[in-house]
Amino acid sequence: MTGYVIDDSVLVALAQGNNDAANVIASLDAAETRMAVPAVTLATAQAELSPDQIAILNGVVENLEHLRLDQLADVQHATELSRTLYWFANPRTDISAAHAATVAKRFDWWILTLDTQRWDQVTAELPWRVDLVTLDDPPN
Repeated sequence: MTGYVIDDSVLVALAQGNNDAANVIASLDAAETRMAVPAVTLATAQAELSPDQIAILNGVVENLEHLRLDQLADVQHATELSRTLYWFANPRTDISAAHAATVAKRFDWWILTLDTQRWDQVTAELPWRVDLVTLDDPPN
């Protein structure tokens, strides 16, 4: 695995000034480690933020060299997301996690999170392994 998918718990923390989140993302970027922010995950994070915090978060996503926004750019991406949602008992439960898991599967990357409890149910429902890294256990 050579990259990380950033989930909405980390994005919210980053926008709210969490130094651990900022340091980990800045360190990964400085080390030229590839990162992705799924578009649905970004939108979910933004729903919890003030306009100023959204501006901060958007600035990070738009300006870090090794972080890219993973969009639902074509029907193949939409179909990949729908196949992830298929496995959920209630497909509308956590579409943000579904998009993060879909992107992580496509790239064979870890998901960077602050909320492992949230991922317990998600990973239990998916037929493939989802590798998580928490900010309590920062990447090397």
